[in-house]
Amino acid sequence: MRIDVDLREIVSGRTAEDLPLQDGDVLVIPSLKEKVYVTGGVNNPGAFNYQSTFTVTDYIGLAGGPSSRANLKKIEVV
Repeated sequence: MRIDVDLREIVSGRTAEDLPLQDGDVLVIPSLKEKVYVTGGVNNPGAFNYQSTFTVTDYIGLAGGPSSRANLKKIEVV
């Protein structure tokens, strides 16, 4: 049997849908699509699909390159 639940509702306490698990149950929490977010001093900030072969420079390029106000000595990767 498959039961879909909204984990956000359970964690926030807004629902009584918190189900007890039994031996042998499988809990699957899907991940969000892999994205890289480029913000700040770039010409076209946004979310880009993660590519394992891309570097920081590649993603800055996808975001239209550094803007004229970008401080290239203070780039943060989080």
